[in-house]
Amino acid sequence: IDEIAASMAVADHPDEADVATEMLGDLGPAARRAEPQLLAALQSKSVQVRIYAAGALGTIGVHSQQDIDALIHVLHNDPENEAARSAAIALGQIGSKASAAVPDLRQALKRGAGWWVAADALGKIGTPDAIAALHEAAQSPNADIRRTAEQWLAKLEKP
Repeated sequence: IDEIAASMAVADHPDEADVATEMLGDLGPAARRAEPQLLAALQSKSVQVRIYAAGALGTIGVHSQQDIDALIHVLHNDPENEAARSAAIALGQIGSKASAAVPDLRQALKRGAGWWVAADALGKIGTPDAIAALHEAAQSPNADIRRTAEQWLAKLEKP
């Protein structure tokens, strides 16, 4: 794991860093000690590295406040939708501990197509603020966002 994590920083070609970052995500909790390298990879020039790094932070299970803050930053600021969506997915994997992301996920819903992942993340976070955002999402003009929100509301608001 340490060798894979180290290879992300010294890779001569973006594809090598992509592969290393993806491998760490695939390892799940076994890759927890690679958290610092994954956080650094969120700043990569390669969009693929940023996508895989965000995804890995959701799957390795550290879920520190530093991870959450970094993922919120990517969600809010990354110019590439795929990297921002990967951050949204990772925040959902973190669950209620990522409740600080609710305002940014609520904003992401307004981006339209492909952002059903934000509604999914809100459902996985499941806090009262997230549920309120899902009620708004259930009124979205985008069918995928609306459907995802409705499915989560049905799960979260069972009598």
